[in-house]
Amino acid sequence: MQVAGRKVRMISNPTESTRQLLLGRLTNTSKELLAQRAWDTVALVETSLADLFYFADEAAKKASVMALELHGSCPQHIGLLALFGERSAVESALEAIVKL
Repeated sequence: MQVAGRKVRMISNPTESTRQLLLGRLTNTSKELLAQRAWDTVALVETSLADLFYFADEAAKKASVMALELHGSCPQHIGLLALFGERSAVESALEAIVKL
């Protein structure tokens, strides 16, 4: 799947090791926020920093998802947006940003 020409991956019911990989890329503040909500699906969107903020805002307005940035080192200045939530909400959020 692609969103505005960006690579997108959706993971439903991630294994515990995948959850730990994801949590390892979040800030402590983001980990605390995510711990307060139930989630079984995450969508990962590779994007520019400007689009990351835009997509995060639009996704959160359209569906009950938590939009967080996964941190890592990328020399091409590509950001990684993670949309956490229940599967139907994550799908709705992706549908909303695909239309942008």
